[in-house]
Amino acid sequence: MEFLLFDHSSNTRQALQIEADPIVIGRDDDCTISLKSPFVAKKHAQIVQRGNQLFVQAISLSGTRVANREVVNGEEARVDFGDEIQIAQYSISPISPGKRAEQVDSQREQQARLMQFEQELHQELLNRMNLRVTGKINKSDEAYTAQIL
Repeated sequence: MEFLLFDHSSNTRQALQIEADPIVIGRDDDCTISLKSPFVAKKHAQIVQRGNQLFVQAISLSGTRVANREVVNGEEARVDFGDEIQIAQYSISPISPGKRAEQVDSQREQQARLMQFEQELHQELLNRMNLRVTGKINKSDEAYTAQIL
């Protein structure tokens, strides 16, 4: 099975080909996926395969997220292809068979552009609201209502 490992702190990525089951993720050198960070537990989480489905099991008290949902110690979450497993500054994504890491990278770039657009839109809305100005206006004033609308 192929995974895409992305290190957000160094902005680097690498494709990993792993055939182990379970796949142990942690800071120890004997882990299947070794993540060198003080924020990663020695044995942090593991990925198990049941049939054709993948599950992430949190095996430490440190934070593990799957598709932006917290997975607490002792619990597990199903992982679909393309979902991000977030551990410290790392993201690990299983790549569906037949897809290449470059295609996943292209999707990430599209998501980054969309996020940039959302941030610019959010900033524009904040500029239009300008709470420093609207905070001084009488709330029952028609000009205030017009500016908010």
